[in-house]
Amino acid sequence: MTEDSKAVEKTYEEFVVENHKCSLNSLKYKSGELIFEGVSFNSGLLSFDNELINCSIGTNQLKTFSVSDKKSNISYTDVKKFKFIDCKFSDDTFFKKNLESLIFEECVFEKRCYINNQYETNTALIEINRIVIKKTVFKENFKLHNTVIGYFHIEDTDFIKNADFFKSVFESGKDNNINFVAINFHALALFGNTEFKQLLQFKYVTFKGYSHFRSALFKQGFDLEYANIEQEMNFFDIRGLDRKDSKKTTSQETYRIIKHQLQKVGNIIGANKYHSLELSKRRQQLSFYSFDYLVLLFHWVSSNHSQSWLLPLIWIFIVGSLTSWGVANSCSECCFYQIEHIFKYISIFNLDDCLKKLPIIFVMNKVSLGYLYYQFLTAIRKDTRK
Repeated sequence: MTEDSKAVEKTYEEFVVENHKCSLNSLKYKSGELIFEGVSFNSGLLSFDNELINCSIGTNQLKTFSVSDKKSNISYTDVKKFKFIDCKFSDDTFFKKNLESLIFEECVFEKRCYINNQYETNTALIEINRIVIKKTVFKENFKLHNTVIGYFHIEDTDFIKNADFFKSVFESGKDNNINFVAINFHALALFGNTEFKQLLQFKYVTFKGYSHFRSALFKQGFDLEYANIEQEMNFFDIRGLDRKDSKKTTSQETYRIIKHQLQKVGNIIGANKYHSLELSKRRQQLSFYSFDYLVLLFHWVSSNHSQSWLLPLIWIFIVGSLTSWGVANSCSECCFYQIEHIFKYISIFNLDDCLKKLPIIFVMNKVSLGYLYYQFLTAIRKDTRK
């Protein structure tokens, strides 16, 4: 007898198995992990809220497990690790308890799969140390709500109906990133009020339906560069992508996508913010000696890419002060430099004789003031235009 079989038999000793035709090869208990392989859960629902399960194993008829003092059910009170390989779930499946590990590989969910569903009367937070989903199909709604996940990784998976990750916290994943790899979201993809503590990557992911990240928090950046987006995405009130750590890892293309999606829904204020972040990322990628870099650098220094109206005002007074000082030191006919002359030389329409006698200072003053007043008006208008 193999060690796995002995472990299974030891597990069975804790319960009453009413029909002993079950195949031990379909159920394993190893290192504290309960493993179902090739199981068809085709009667009733699988629930870890009240610790109940009905299932049929392999090709055998429906089997009913029960604790010795109960009938028709099995209780997994002490099991905190579950792994499902090549399993089919024909009825609703609910997980509503703290777990160490939850793994799905090559599974098919014909009906709903809810992990800590937050509707009805349930508002509790649960913790799952590890969630891994591979080569799995969810044909009906999938929900992962209000769950703190220590390690999360998902790949080669299809969500045919809605996928909802409301209010969940993702702490880490493979290569210290939170990865969604080769995923197809056929309908709604909802990430409202989520928190991602590491870089969130959507790689070769297709969003065929509407999706939103409303009020999501990104602490280490976001990567949409390899995502295929076919419908609108809502990024209203997302946070963290302007933080120092996020700006290091978030690509220019991701900022452009967010800007474009905000523009599509008429969120001009938000779009301007991510346009600024897009330009900053572009500047970092250019050669220090290129003309484009110098243009973007001046644009950033003078107005934070048209996001700050205060910076142009400060620079206008600096230009006025430098002009007044230059005129006083270059033209003997003019009065000495005085503080009140600063206000005279911040006017773009000032054409006094002293200034006209100094063509270089004259041109620099008018060009600089023209550009700075334009940046000032642009920064004001970005938050007030329709």
